[in-house]
Amino acid sequence: GGGAWSQWTKNWENTITNNIMLKLSAVLSRLPIWLAVVNLSDPTKTITIYGIPINLTDEEAITDQNKVYKVDQRLTLNVTITGKRSVISELSSDDFTAVAPLDEISVANSVQVEVSANKKNVENKISIVNQSVKAVSVDVEDLVDEQYPVEVEITGELAKGYYLGGYSNSRNNIIVTAPESVQHKIDKAKVIVDVSNASQSFEEKYKIKLYDENGNTIKNTNVTKNYNKTKVSIEVLKGNTIPVDVEYSGKPAKGYEVTGVEFEPQKVTLVGKHSLIDSLESIKVPKEDISVDGAKDTVNVEVNLNKYLPDGVSVSDSANAIATITVKVEKLETKKFQINKSDISLQNIESGYIAEISSDSISVSLTGLKSELDKVTPDDIKAVVNLKGINSNKTVDVSLTVPNNTTLKNKVSVKVKVTKK
Repeated sequence: GGGAWSQWTKNWENTITNNIMLKLSAVLSRLPIWLAVVNLSDPTKTITIYGIPINLTDEEAITDQNKVYKVDQRLTLNVTITGKRSVISELSSDDFTAVAPLDEISVANSVQVEVSANKKNVENKISIVNQSVKAVSVDVEDLVDEQYPVEVEITGELAKGYYLGGYSNSRNNIIVTAPESVQHKIDKAKVIVDVSNASQSFEEKYKIKLYDENGNTIKNTNVTKNYNKTKVSIEVLKGNTIPVDVEYSGKPAKGYEVTGVEFEPQKVTLVGKHSLIDSLESIKVPKEDISVDGAKDTVNVEVNLNKYLPDGVSVSDSANAIATITVKVEKLETKKFQINKSDISLQNIESGYIAEISSDSISVSLTGLKSELDKVTPDDIKAVVNLKGINSNKTVDVSLTVPNNTTLKNKVSVKVKVTKK
């Protein structure tokens, strides 16, 4: 009985084994067909993904060394990938990350770009066969400090009748931190203050801007200033135009005369505090400051008109504050004129008498400036002899009237013959 059971068991095992082998053989015989079907329905493809942004990371590796960097090239790349159509058909640039770690910058300032898929299940099913940008060139520069004076530029016109008294600036200097290449371009630091139509003093904060030598503003994200603004105080003064009044003292040397006073400017515009400026009607240059004592020639004097003004008031234009004063001093001349006796008037002849001048003419000497003497003719000199109370021959003084700006140098007398009718 045992032998029969053993034989049956063995037969049974053979039957099962043969059955499994037949089935496995059937499955294996169908596998190439199944694989072919799968490959036909989900083939391997190669595509290019465009416009993946390149991210620069670990920038502190540069900035911690007090340096800055810039990249001139466009920071995007394209990748060519291979994979099953079902995996890659829906992929876009958003599914990839491109990184250029700045802590791995080379001596030649080049950084390798690493591209990877964002999802692990995608990363394992694709192959990157090409990327359009394999490395990024980075320009690295030292940051340097430079100090610049802060200039104030005034633009615009104040209200009519008002003048700029001056200004003060709270920041005389600033320190600019910038890449060396940018520092070379900076020409000046400046604020622009518009005073259009202002009629009173004011104070405001203004942004400090940097300019190149052509007057263009310099804009760069790597440029910093220790101060960005400055407070500017503008003093606005009221104006008042008044005349200048000049006097002189002393007498020229004997035989000389003051012939005129000339001065420039004759009017000046004053600026100052409103309460002071309105009360001034003229600037008086006192006679003590302009002396012609003993002068034989023209006297020229320069005076600063500001010294005759109260504190808080001044001439608006400092160049105009210097007055040039000229006191003309000229030598007097003497000129003789002959007056015919027919031109001498005999007055108050006593009743019953006849009077006659003995000489044919008289000589009259006048002193004055040559320019004045040249204008005089004998007809301009009036000669009168007063004979009241005279009834005999006598020498009588002649009363002479001479032209303006001339002086009679000598007394003149004539012999008069007086006889009864």
